[in-house]
Amino acid sequence: MPIELNNIHVGSDPAPPPYSEAVKSSQPAATDTGAAPASQSTQNNARPGTSNPTPPPKRHRFRLSKRCPKLLSRLPLFLGLFFGIGTATACTYLLVRRVNHLVATAKVDGNPAKWSNQAVQEAYDPCYLGCRDGSCETDVTFAQRACARTGESHLGEACNGKHMWNWQERYPAHCLDAVGAIFRDKALADNKASKSRLMGLTVLILIGAFGVGWLIFHFLRRAIAKRHAARAAARSQRRTVSGRGKGRWRKWSAVLLAVFGRPAQSYPCTQHAPIERRNFANHNNTIRGAVYGALSDCEDSSDCHPDCRTKCHWSFIKFRTVCHWECEDVCVTGTRVTRDARSYVASVMQNVYNCGFREEWYLENGLLTRIANPGIESNHWVTISVDGFNVTSPNVTDPAVVCLYNIGGQ
Repeated sequence: MPIELNNIHVGSDPAPPPYSEAVKSSQPAATDTGAAPASQSTQNNARPGTSNPTPPPKRHRFRLSKRCPKLLSRLPLFLGLFFGIGTATACTYLLVRRVNHLVATAKVDGNPAKWSNQAVQEAYDPCYLGCRDGSCETDVTFAQRACARTGESHLGEACNGKHMWNWQERYPAHCLDAVGAIFRDKALADNKASKSRLMGLTVLILIGAFGVGWLIFHFLRRAIAKRHAARAAARSQRRTVSGRGKGRWRKWSAVLLAVFGRPAQSYPCTQHAPIERRNFANHNNTIRGAVYGALSDCEDSSDCHPDCRTKCHWSFIKFRTVCHWECEDVCVTGTRVTRDARSYVASVMQNVYNCGFREEWYLENGLLTRIANPGIESNHWVTISVDGFNVTSPNVTDPAVVCLYNIGGQ
Protein backbone atom coordinates (compact mmCIF):
# COMPACT_ATOMS: atom_id res chain seq x y z
CA MET A 1 0.00 0.00 0.00
CA PRO A 2 1.42 3.36 -0.78
CA ILE A 3 2.02 5.63 2.13
CA GLU A 4 0.39 9.09 1.91
CA LEU A 5 2.11 11.86 3.79
CA ASN A 6 0.53 15.22 3.71
CA ASN A 7 -1.31 14.40 0.53
CA ILE A 8 1.94 13.34 -1.22
CA HIS A 9 2.03 9.91 -2.75
CA VAL A 10 5.24 8.00 -2.02
CA GLY A 11 6.30 4.97 -3.90
CA SER A 12 4.70 5.96 -7.15
CA ASP A 13 4.88 8.80 -9.66
CA PRO A 14 3.12 11.67 -8.08
CA ALA A 15 0.46 13.39 -10.11
CA PRO A 16 1.02 17.07 -10.74
CA PRO A 17 -1.07 19.03 -8.30
CA PRO A 18 -3.66 21.39 -9.62
CA TYR A 19 -2.69 24.99 -10.11
CA SER A 20 -4.84 26.10 -7.26
CA GLU A 21 -3.35 23.54 -4.93
CA ALA A 22 0.17 24.54 -5.92
CA VAL A 23 -0.62 28.05 -5.03
CA LYS A 24 -2.05 26.94 -1.72
CA SER A 25 1.02 24.86 -0.92
CA SER A 26 3.34 27.79 -1.72
CA GLN A 27 1.64 30.02 0.80
CA PRO A 28 2.99 30.05 4.34
CA ALA A 29 0.95 28.58 7.11
CA ALA A 30 -1.70 30.82 8.41
CA THR A 31 -3.56 31.05 11.59
CA ASP A 32 -7.01 29.66 11.93
CA THR A 33 -8.59 33.06 12.14
CA GLY A 34 -7.28 34.55 8.88
CA ALA A 35 -6.31 31.66 6.70
CA ALA A 36 -9.47 31.20 4.71
CA PRO A 37 -10.02 34.82 3.42
CA ALA A 38 -6.36 35.33 2.54
CA SER A 39 -6.19 32.09 0.65
CA GLN A 40 -9.37 32.86 -1.27
CA SER A 41 -8.21 36.35 -2.26
CA THR A 42 -4.87 35.04 -3.42
CA GLN A 43 -6.53 32.32 -5.40
CA ASN A 44 -8.85 34.73 -7.23
CA ASN A 45 -6.08 37.18 -8.15
CA ALA A 46 -3.59 34.60 -9.30
CA ARG A 47 -5.71 32.84 -11.90
CA PRO A 48 -4.33 33.40 -15.38
CA GLY A 49 -7.62 32.91 -17.04
CA THR A 50 -9.44 35.60 -15.09
CA SER A 51 -6.76 38.39 -14.87
CA ASN A 52 -6.88 41.52 -17.30
CA PRO A 53 -3.71 42.06 -19.39
CA THR A 54 -1.99 45.51 -19.38
CA PRO A 55 -3.23 47.58 -22.37
CA PRO A 56 -0.60 48.82 -24.90
CA PRO A 57 0.43 52.52 -24.76
CA LYS A 58 -1.72 54.85 -26.89
CA ARG A 59 -0.14 56.64 -29.83
CA HIS A 60 -1.10 60.32 -29.80
CA ARG A 61 -1.25 61.93 -33.25
CA PHE A 62 0.39 65.34 -33.50
CA ARG A 63 -2.27 67.92 -34.28
CA LEU A 64 -1.18 71.48 -34.96
CA SER A 65 -4.60 72.81 -34.04
CA LYS A 66 -4.25 71.47 -30.48
CA ARG A 67 -0.55 72.03 -29.89
CA CYS A 68 -0.14 75.45 -31.55
CA PRO A 69 -3.54 77.04 -32.08
CA LYS A 70 -2.14 80.58 -32.36
CA LEU A 71 0.46 79.53 -34.93
CA LEU A 72 -2.19 77.81 -37.01
CA SER A 73 -4.43 80.86 -36.95
CA ARG A 74 -1.56 83.07 -38.09
CA LEU A 75 -0.23 80.71 -40.72
CA PRO A 76 -2.34 82.21 -43.59
CA LEU A 77 -1.01 85.65 -42.75
CA PHE A 78 2.60 84.46 -42.72
CA LEU A 79 2.26 82.62 -46.01
CA GLY A 80 0.41 85.51 -47.63
CA LEU A 81 3.12 87.95 -46.57
CA PHE A 82 5.86 85.58 -47.70
CA PHE A 83 4.50 85.05 -51.20
CA GLY A 84 3.39 88.67 -51.57
CA ILE A 85 6.72 90.16 -50.52
CA GLY A 86 8.61 87.58 -52.54
CA THR A 87 6.63 88.33 -55.68
CA ALA A 88 7.02 92.08 -55.24
CA THR A 89 10.75 91.83 -54.59
CA ALA A 90 11.48 89.60 -57.56
CA CYS A 91 9.37 91.58 -60.04
CA THR A 92 10.67 94.94 -58.79
CA TYR A 93 14.27 93.76 -59.13
CA LEU A 94 13.71 92.64 -62.72
CA LEU A 95 11.91 95.87 -63.59
CA VAL A 96 14.59 98.11 -62.08
CA ARG A 97 17.29 96.17 -63.87
CA ARG A 98 15.50 96.51 -67.20
CA VAL A 99 14.76 100.22 -66.77
CA ASN A 100 18.35 100.98 -65.78
CA HIS A 101 19.53 99.21 -68.92
CA LEU A 102 17.15 101.23 -71.10
CA VAL A 103 18.22 104.51 -69.49
CA ALA A 104 21.92 103.65 -69.83
CA THR A 105 21.55 102.84 -73.53
CA ALA A 106 19.25 105.76 -74.44
CA LYS A 107 20.50 107.98 -77.26
CA VAL A 108 19.36 110.62 -79.76
CA ASP A 109 20.31 111.71 -83.25
CA GLY A 110 23.92 112.87 -83.30
CA ASN A 111 23.69 115.03 -86.44
CA PRO A 112 24.70 118.61 -85.41
CA ALA A 113 22.82 120.14 -88.37
CA LYS A 114 19.51 118.87 -87.01
CA TRP A 115 20.00 120.55 -83.64
CA SER A 116 21.29 123.77 -85.20
CA ASN A 117 18.13 123.94 -87.31
CA GLN A 118 16.05 123.37 -84.19
CA ALA A 119 17.91 126.20 -82.47
CA VAL A 120 16.89 128.51 -85.32
CA GLN A 121 13.24 127.44 -85.33
CA GLU A 122 12.63 127.26 -81.58
CA ALA A 123 15.00 129.87 -80.16
CA TYR A 124 16.31 132.58 -82.49
CA ASP A 125 13.36 132.96 -84.85
CA PRO A 126 10.80 133.30 -82.01
CA CYS A 127 13.14 135.73 -80.29
CA TYR A 128 13.57 137.92 -83.39
CA LEU A 129 10.22 137.50 -85.13
CA GLY A 130 7.86 136.76 -82.25
CA CYS A 131 4.71 134.68 -82.65
CA ARG A 132 3.87 133.96 -86.28
CA ASP A 133 0.83 131.68 -85.93
CA GLY A 134 -2.33 131.49 -83.90
CA SER A 135 -1.07 128.85 -81.48
CA CYS A 136 0.92 131.38 -79.43
CA GLU A 137 -1.08 134.52 -80.14
CA THR A 138 -2.35 134.83 -76.58
CA ASP A 139 1.01 133.87 -75.01
CA VAL A 140 2.55 137.21 -74.13
CA THR A 141 5.78 135.62 -72.84
CA PHE A 142 6.43 133.47 -75.92
CA ALA A 143 9.25 135.62 -77.32
CA GLN A 144 10.66 136.27 -73.86
CA ARG A 145 11.14 132.56 -73.21
CA ALA A 146 12.72 132.07 -76.63
CA CYS A 147 15.25 134.83 -76.01
CA ALA A 148 16.06 133.38 -72.62
CA ARG A 149 16.85 130.06 -74.33
CA THR A 150 19.49 131.70 -76.50
CA GLY A 151 21.39 132.81 -73.41
CA GLU A 152 21.50 129.40 -71.73
CA SER A 153 24.43 128.01 -73.72
CA HIS A 154 27.96 127.72 -72.40
CA LEU A 155 28.85 130.86 -74.39
CA GLY A 156 26.53 132.89 -72.17
CA GLU A 157 25.46 136.38 -73.20
CA ALA A 158 27.65 136.30 -76.30
CA CYS A 159 24.91 134.35 -78.09
CA ASN A 160 21.91 136.00 -76.46
CA GLY A 161 19.41 137.04 -79.10
CA LYS A 162 18.48 140.15 -77.10
CA HIS A 163 21.94 141.51 -77.86
CA MET A 164 22.07 140.40 -81.53
CA TRP A 165 18.63 141.62 -82.60
CA ASN A 166 20.12 144.47 -84.70
CA TRP A 167 23.12 142.58 -86.07
CA GLN A 168 23.54 142.02 -89.78
CA GLU A 169 24.40 138.36 -89.09
CA ARG A 170 21.96 137.40 -86.38
CA TYR A 171 22.56 133.63 -86.67
CA PRO A 172 26.25 132.94 -85.95
CA ALA A 173 27.23 129.34 -86.60
CA HIS A 174 29.00 128.86 -83.26
CA CYS A 175 25.90 130.13 -81.43
CA LEU A 176 23.64 127.78 -83.34
CA ASP A 177 25.92 124.86 -82.40
CA ALA A 178 25.97 125.91 -78.74
CA VAL A 179 22.21 126.39 -78.48
CA GLY A 180 21.62 123.23 -80.55
CA ALA A 181 23.65 121.28 -78.00
CA ILE A 182 21.16 122.45 -75.37
CA PHE A 183 18.26 121.04 -77.38
CA ARG A 184 20.20 117.80 -77.95
CA ASP A 185 20.90 117.38 -74.24
CA LYS A 186 17.29 118.17 -73.43
CA ALA A 187 16.07 115.59 -75.94
CA LEU A 188 18.39 112.99 -74.41
CA ALA A 189 17.19 113.84 -70.91
CA ASP A 190 13.57 113.58 -72.07
CA ASN A 191 14.29 110.22 -73.65
CA LYS A 192 15.79 108.93 -70.42
CA ALA A 193 12.95 110.41 -68.41
CA SER A 194 10.37 108.70 -70.62
CA LYS A 195 12.07 105.36 -70.00
CA SER A 196 12.40 106.10 -66.30
CA ARG A 197 8.64 106.53 -66.15
CA LEU A 198 8.44 102.76 -66.57
CA MET A 199 9.31 102.64 -62.89
CA GLY A 200 5.71 103.61 -62.34
CA LEU A 201 4.91 99.99 -63.10
CA THR A 202 6.21 99.30 -59.60
CA VAL A 203 2.85 100.42 -58.34
CA LEU A 204 1.15 97.78 -60.46
CA ILE A 205 3.63 95.20 -59.23
CA LEU A 206 2.89 96.07 -55.62
CA ILE A 207 -0.83 95.86 -56.30
CA GLY A 208 -0.41 92.49 -58.00
CA ALA A 209 1.79 91.15 -55.20
CA PHE A 210 -0.73 92.34 -52.68
CA GLY A 211 -3.43 90.53 -54.62
CA VAL A 212 -1.42 87.29 -54.66
CA GLY A 213 -0.75 87.51 -50.96
CA TRP A 214 -4.35 88.32 -50.24
CA LEU A 215 -5.62 85.37 -52.26
CA ILE A 216 -3.30 82.99 -50.44
CA PHE A 217 -4.27 84.43 -47.12
CA HIS A 218 -7.97 84.32 -47.98
CA PHE A 219 -8.13 80.71 -49.16
CA LEU A 220 -5.92 79.37 -46.38
CA ARG A 221 -7.90 81.24 -43.81
CA ARG A 222 -11.16 79.80 -45.10
CA ALA A 223 -9.67 76.31 -45.18
CA ILE A 224 -8.31 76.52 -41.64
CA ALA A 225 -11.01 78.38 -39.77
CA LYS A 226 -14.37 79.65 -40.95
CA ARG A 227 -14.74 81.91 -37.97
CA HIS A 228 -12.29 84.40 -39.50
CA ALA A 229 -14.91 85.23 -42.10
CA ALA A 230 -16.85 87.18 -39.49
CA ARG A 231 -13.77 89.24 -38.65
CA ALA A 232 -13.15 89.92 -42.34
CA ALA A 233 -16.76 91.06 -42.72
CA ALA A 234 -16.37 93.37 -39.73
CA ARG A 235 -13.20 94.86 -41.19
CA SER A 236 -14.86 95.25 -44.57
CA GLN A 237 -17.77 97.02 -42.93
CA ARG A 238 -15.42 99.40 -41.16
CA ARG A 239 -13.66 100.15 -44.43
CA THR A 240 -17.01 100.79 -46.09
CA VAL A 241 -17.98 103.21 -43.34
CA SER A 242 -14.62 104.97 -43.67
CA GLY A 243 -15.08 105.24 -47.45
CA ARG A 244 -18.50 106.76 -46.98
CA GLY A 245 -17.00 109.37 -44.72
CA LYS A 246 -14.44 110.23 -47.40
CA GLY A 247 -17.22 110.42 -49.97
CA ARG A 248 -19.12 112.81 -47.78
CA TRP A 249 -15.98 114.92 -47.36
CA ARG A 250 -15.46 115.04 -51.12
CA LYS A 251 -19.09 115.95 -51.60
CA TRP A 252 -18.87 118.80 -49.08
CA SER A 253 -15.66 120.01 -50.70
CA ALA A 254 -17.40 120.14 -54.08
CA VAL A 255 -20.35 121.98 -52.52
CA LEU A 256 -18.09 124.58 -50.91
CA LEU A 257 -16.19 125.05 -54.17
CA ALA A 258 -19.46 125.46 -56.05
CA VAL A 259 -20.82 127.96 -53.52
CA PHE A 260 -17.76 130.14 -53.11
CA GLY A 261 -16.06 129.34 -56.43
CA ARG A 262 -12.80 130.85 -57.53
CA PRO A 263 -12.13 134.54 -57.92
CA ALA A 264 -12.36 135.83 -61.46
CA GLN A 265 -8.98 136.27 -63.13
CA SER A 266 -8.20 138.29 -66.20
CA TYR A 267 -6.48 136.71 -69.18
CA PRO A 268 -5.50 137.73 -72.72
CA CYS A 269 -8.09 137.06 -75.37
CA THR A 270 -8.47 137.77 -79.10
CA GLN A 271 -12.08 137.01 -80.00
CA HIS A 272 -13.99 139.60 -77.96
CA ALA A 273 -12.59 142.91 -79.23
CA PRO A 274 -11.39 144.23 -82.63
CA ILE A 275 -7.74 144.25 -83.65
CA GLU A 276 -6.00 147.64 -83.60
CA ARG A 277 -3.13 148.91 -85.76
CA ARG A 278 -1.67 152.38 -85.88
CA ASN A 279 1.10 153.50 -88.22
CA PHE A 280 3.90 155.97 -87.51
CA ALA A 281 6.89 157.57 -89.26
CA ASN A 282 9.74 159.90 -88.35
CA HIS A 283 9.75 163.51 -89.47
CA ASN A 284 11.81 162.95 -92.63
CA ASN A 285 9.91 159.72 -93.50
CA THR A 286 13.07 157.60 -93.49
CA ILE A 287 11.75 155.20 -90.85
CA ARG A 288 8.24 153.90 -90.95
CA GLY A 289 6.54 151.39 -88.72
CA ALA A 290 3.37 150.23 -87.02
CA VAL A 291 2.08 149.30 -83.59
CA TYR A 292 -0.08 146.20 -83.80
CA GLY A 293 -2.34 144.99 -81.05
CA ALA A 294 -4.60 141.93 -81.09
CA LEU A 295 -4.85 141.11 -77.38
CA SER A 296 -7.51 142.36 -75.01
CA ASP A 297 -7.89 141.85 -71.28
CA CYS A 298 -10.88 139.56 -70.67
CA GLU A 299 -12.57 138.28 -67.56
CA ASP A 300 -15.20 135.62 -67.11
CA SER A 301 -18.12 136.67 -64.94
CA SER A 302 -21.40 135.09 -63.85
CA ASP A 303 -24.64 137.02 -63.57
CA CYS A 304 -27.22 135.31 -61.35
CA HIS A 305 -30.81 136.39 -60.78
CA PRO A 306 -33.83 134.67 -59.23
CA ASP A 307 -36.36 133.16 -61.57
CA CYS A 308 -39.73 132.90 -59.80
CA ARG A 309 -42.83 131.27 -61.23
CA THR A 310 -46.02 129.62 -60.11
CA LYS A 311 -46.11 125.83 -60.14
CA CYS A 312 -49.29 123.83 -59.75
CA HIS A 313 -49.95 120.16 -59.15
CA TRP A 314 -52.87 117.97 -58.25
CA SER A 315 -53.15 117.08 -54.57
CA PHE A 316 -54.72 113.69 -53.84
CA ILE A 317 -55.13 114.70 -50.21
CA LYS A 318 -57.11 117.87 -50.87
CA PHE A 319 -58.64 116.60 -54.13
CA ARG A 320 -57.86 119.83 -55.93
CA THR A 321 -55.10 121.65 -57.72
CA VAL A 322 -52.57 123.25 -55.37
CA CYS A 323 -50.36 126.11 -56.58
CA HIS A 324 -47.32 127.60 -54.92
CA TRP A 325 -44.70 130.22 -55.70
CA GLU A 326 -41.24 128.73 -56.41
CA CYS A 327 -37.98 130.55 -57.10
CA GLU A 328 -34.62 129.30 -58.34
CA ASP A 329 -31.40 131.07 -59.24
CA VAL A 330 -30.49 131.26 -62.91
CA CYS A 331 -26.86 132.11 -63.69
CA VAL A 332 -25.46 133.22 -67.02
CA THR A 333 -21.69 133.07 -67.50
CA GLY A 334 -20.12 135.43 -70.00
CA THR A 335 -16.82 137.01 -70.96
CA ARG A 336 -16.32 140.68 -70.24
CA VAL A 337 -13.58 142.80 -71.81
CA THR A 338 -11.95 144.97 -69.18
CA ARG A 339 -9.42 146.56 -71.55
CA ASP A 340 -9.39 146.21 -75.31
CA ALA A 341 -6.55 146.21 -77.85
CA ARG A 342 -7.26 149.83 -78.82
CA SER A 343 -6.41 150.95 -75.30
CA TYR A 344 -3.10 149.07 -75.27
CA VAL A 345 -2.06 150.44 -78.66
CA ALA A 346 -3.00 154.01 -77.67
CA SER A 347 -0.89 153.71 -74.52
CA VAL A 348 2.18 152.58 -76.46
CA MET A 349 1.71 155.27 -79.11
CA GLN A 350 2.48 157.88 -76.48
CA ASN A 351 5.92 156.32 -76.04
CA VAL A 352 6.36 156.18 -79.80
CA TYR A 353 5.71 159.91 -80.02
CA ASN A 354 8.37 160.47 -77.37
CA CYS A 355 10.93 158.70 -79.61
CA GLY A 356 10.49 161.34 -82.33
CA PHE A 357 7.79 159.72 -84.44
CA ARG A 358 4.46 161.01 -85.57
CA GLU A 359 1.33 159.10 -86.49
CA GLU A 360 0.99 158.23 -90.14
CA TRP A 361 -2.48 157.49 -91.42
CA TYR A 362 -1.32 155.75 -94.57
CA LEU A 363 1.57 153.31 -94.75
CA GLU A 364 2.64 151.66 -97.99
CA ASN A 365 2.68 147.92 -97.94
CA GLY A 366 6.22 146.80 -97.25
CA LEU A 367 8.25 144.37 -95.21
CA LEU A 368 8.31 145.35 -91.57
CA THR A 369 10.77 143.90 -89.06
CA ARG A 370 9.76 143.39 -85.48
CA ILE A 371 11.57 145.25 -82.73
CA ALA A 372 12.95 142.16 -80.97
CA ASN A 373 12.40 143.16 -77.37
CA PRO A 374 10.19 140.53 -75.68
CA GLY A 375 9.29 143.03 -72.99
CA ILE A 376 7.11 144.92 -75.46
CA GLU A 377 4.81 141.93 -75.80
CA SER A 378 4.95 140.81 -72.18
CA ASN A 379 4.50 144.26 -70.64
CA HIS A 380 2.38 146.16 -73.19
CA TRP A 381 0.66 143.33 -75.15
CA VAL A 382 1.53 144.91 -78.52
CA THR A 383 4.10 144.45 -81.28
CA ILE A 384 6.22 147.26 -82.74
CA SER A 385 7.67 146.80 -86.23
CA VAL A 386 9.75 149.08 -88.48
CA ASP A 387 10.99 148.90 -92.05
CA GLY A 388 14.68 149.22 -91.16
CA PHE A 389 17.12 149.44 -88.28
CA ASN A 390 20.13 151.23 -89.78
CA VAL A 391 18.60 153.91 -91.98
CA THR A 392 20.98 156.72 -91.06
CA SER A 393 24.20 154.67 -91.23
CA PRO A 394 24.71 151.20 -92.71
CA ASN A 395 26.53 149.83 -89.66
CA VAL A 396 24.81 151.71 -86.84
CA THR A 397 21.30 151.22 -85.53
CA ASP A 398 19.33 154.42 -85.72
CA PRO A 399 18.83 156.07 -82.30
CA ALA A 400 15.09 156.32 -82.89
CA VAL A 401 14.92 152.53 -83.37
CA VAL A 402 16.92 152.01 -80.18
CA CYS A 403 14.41 154.26 -78.43
CA LEU A 404 11.60 152.04 -79.65
CA TYR A 405 13.51 149.01 -78.37
CA ASN A 406 13.76 150.57 -74.93
CA ILE A 407 9.97 150.82 -74.67
CA GLY A 408 10.02 147.15 -73.66
CA GLY A 409 12.05 147.98 -70.59
CA GLN A 410 14.55 145.12 -70.99
